Amino acid sequence: MSAFCDDDAFDSDMGYIGKNQFWLAIQERGAKDNGAEFNGEINGATTGTNTPIANYEVYNCTWIGAGTNTTGNRGLQLRDYGAPTIYNSIVTEFGGFGVRVDATAGAQMTNGLLQVRDNLWWNFATNGVPMPNVYETSQASLLFSTASWSNDVANPLLTSISRTNFPTFKLDPKPQTGSPAKISSRTSPNDGFYNPIAWKGAMNKKNWAVDWTALGEYCIFSPAGGGEQIFAAVVSTLAPNPVTLTIAPSGANALIAYLSQIGYSYQLQSATNLNSPVTWAVSGSAQTGTGGTLTNSVPASSHENYFRVKAN
Repeated sequence: MSAFCDDDAFDSDMGYIGKNQFWLAIQERGAKDNGAEFNGEINGATTGTNTPIANYEVYNCTWIGAGTNTTGNRGLQLRDYGAPTIYNSIVTEFGGFGVRVDATAGAQMTNGLLQVRDNLWWNFATNGVPMPNVYETSQASLLFSTASWSNDVANPLLTSISRTNFPTFKLDPKPQTGSPAKISSRTSPNDGFYNPIAWKGAMNKKNWAVDWTALGEYCIFSPAGGGEQIFAAVVSTLAPNPVTLTIAPSGANALIAYLSQIGYSYQLQSATNLNSPVTWAVSGSAQTGTGGTLTNSVPASSHENYFRVKAN
């Protein structure tokens, strides 16, 4: 995952070869460059045989640019003998062109090494009809004029694009119901590395980045973005040592655990949203601190739930 980088969200050079799946990138409106700059070599090293060729696979990316009211950033830039294969991805919301392919990378497209297929492209500066600002070079235009490559200019209907946190945090890059990203004619390989799926973009029904990335920690992501799960929040202002909640499934319930201290009483509380003012309700009975781990069992739910522990 790449968020708010001053330069390219993803960059490759020096003959990189590898397999990649589930990339998510979002740029902010200030410092930024390309969503991706894929080189075969160091910039400008374009003489001689230019080997090894950077020929690698990328499946299921979502690139979200800095917005169409910005300048100086394009979606993808393929250059200097880069020859990636990019499938089942989404490129959207860039202030420059959607894709640029230079002549040296274009030669890899001619020989079949460079392939950019089965992707969705949307909203580049002025997203007109049929597709101005989507491609920047004649080589890049082939990505769209070759119908079998299935590079479609269509709205991926991402649930919400936002770059701010409290009180309006609402970044949710999952596609909505009815999005063309929900299906693809291409399935990623079932080879032990890839998750073999037939949809486009980095996520489908669940935002896998909610609970462990910086965007989750800084409350950029919508709390609804994680799908059907329970969220554990941080706790206590009265105990000498603030506690951290951990959560684990247990049949139809979820077990919430935290480390206690002798001499304090611990009460689990819950809320269904974090809209100010937050209404916290008592969940279960208070427990006396033991110096060890205390556990609460709560019913699992398909709705968002937030938990804290108040210590007295």
